[in-house]
Amino acid sequence: MDVVPETCTRADLPDILRLVNAVFRASGGDMGVEYPLVFAAENLAHCHVVKEGGRVVSHVGVSIRDASVLGCRLRTASVGAVCTDPAARGKGYASRLMEAARRSAVAEGASLMLISGGRGMYHRLGFVNVGSFRLLLAARARLPAPGPGLRLSACGADNVPALLRLYQSRPVRFERPLEDWERLLGARMLMDRPSECLGVWEGNALVAYAGVQVPNARGRPSLPRVLEHAGSESALFETLAAIADRYGSERIEVVVMPATHDPGRLLATVGSEEQETAFRGTVGIINPARFLDAFRPYLQERLGRADAARLEIEPLESGGARFRAAGERYNLDTMGRLTALVFGGSTPEARDVPAPSPGIAPFIERMFPVPLLWYGYNYV
Repeated sequence: MDVVPETCTRADLPDILRLVNAVFRASGGDMGVEYPLVFAAENLAHCHVVKEGGRVVSHVGVSIRDASVLGCRLRTASVGAVCTDPAARGKGYASRLMEAARRSAVAEGASLMLISGGRGMYHRLGFVNVGSFRLLLAARARLPAPGPGLRLSACGADNVPALLRLYQSRPVRFERPLEDWERLLGARMLMDRPSECLGVWEGNALVAYAGVQVPNARGRPSLPRVLEHAGSESALFETLAAIADRYGSERIEVVVMPATHDPGRLLATVGSEEQETAFRGTVGIINPARFLDAFRPYLQERLGRADAARLEIEPLESGGARFRAAGERYNLDTMGRLTALVFGGSTPEARDVPAPSPGIAPFIERMFPVPLLWYGYNYV
């Protein structure tokens, strides 16, 4: 009998958690607590399952949120907790659920899909590993002492309004409402590891925060990792030594948030090691027409009115796009190649994008790459 993907209901939740915890938390932990953006009761209609004999045997979790990228607003579907019961594998369930999730996300207005994984199935479905982020590793001994008047302390529910204001100042971010903040701080997870949210205070004002993966939790990481931050970048820099000391670490790692510059510049002054990293998973522009329309103001600003009028961008049914200018065409015939062009990076898939023709290359170079979202607390 053919098995049909279904959307989840509240009655399915215990069975879903049984499956995802068996697959992802065999050594302990509870995915339902750790990832509330997926497993909150009101979000279950965004998740998809296959059942055998009334029992959930395959699951794809989805969280849909708006995001802001350099002033452009786009709806984004984040995908995680993708798994199949070992006894039901090899039947194509996960691939069918991923397609159901994509169709559902497009129907809800999403144009971008982020997947917290890089398995071969995602690449076969057209998603790619792209994007460019900066990872900096600093030695505690070379970091400055905390600036005068600055102090560090853990943030809780009472600090959510101030945290939200700081996060809203970031040029590339998810739109994370108050309720999401409360749930995410309560979960005490940052991406895939236990975490603390540490506030940097100047007097009575919260001027910055650092989301830190706690070292030696579940075996790794072995050093504190700042994987989300917002607010005063100089104040954050001046308290990195205090963060390292909090965990008794001789080193600390910081991911520079998209479209920011000062953290990397400041850390370079103390001899930090820098490394490029791609997005932690795979990405796809699942509705090119909607995505390009959202970025039209950004592209027009980059090109200027005259050149923007000369360039035509046509979304293709294949998931790619065609660029026309100066009597020339530049075709990107797949979702993966369009996504790789837009977000760039140094991965094989980013390098595989064909070069544009001479008449179109100047347009492409001025428009792309666009900064890619970084998950931070929105990881699922």
